[in-house]
Amino acid sequence: MTTQPHENYWWHFDMLHDHKRNVAYSRAIEKLIRSRKGGEGDLRCLDIGTGTGLLASLVAHHSKSIREPSEGVPPGVPLPVVHAVEVVEDLSEAAKDTFRKNGFRVTVHRKHSTELCIEEKSRFNLIVGELLDTELIGEGLIPSMLHAKAHLTTEKFTSIPARARVYGQLVRHEALRAMSGLQ
Repeated sequence: MTTQPHENYWWHFDMLHDHKRNVAYSRAIEKLIRSRKGGEGDLRCLDIGTGTGLLASLVAHHSKSIREPSEGVPPGVPLPVVHAVEVVEDLSEAAKDTFRKNGFRVTVHRKHSTELCIEEKSRFNLIVGELLDTELIGEGLIPSMLHAKAHLTTEKFTSIPARARVYGQLVRHEALRAMSGLQ
């Protein structure tokens, strides 16, 4: 039995269908872009782990929408530079299709963000990413963000999400202990 590509990425589609989460990301991105409106230099965004391109699309969409004539953005304010990294080939191809079909100019790199090399003058002042899993720091969040801060971002950059809260509870159960391999 062969599997369909989507069967390998069920976890990604669960995230795409999480309406509450996606609305929160959209509002945070829109708020940031509206607050910048022509004032803080060019917006340079990197979407780490873009998947099918949702967050990079939100950056491109909200940046484009505030440049409508009714918004009063001065002429010549450039659209943001948006780059996206995704290591999974099927997902990076889906992201490219998403950007193309929506008319968004996003450069896709099929690699880990830790493999990117960016010149100082081209560093990013916005990092977006969905590297939060059920463990919060499982999908390489810490090494990815440490690398981004050291090698990919400007000194003053913004990250969406910017913070998180972890809750834990101690549990003791012999069956769980046996499964974990801990002594």
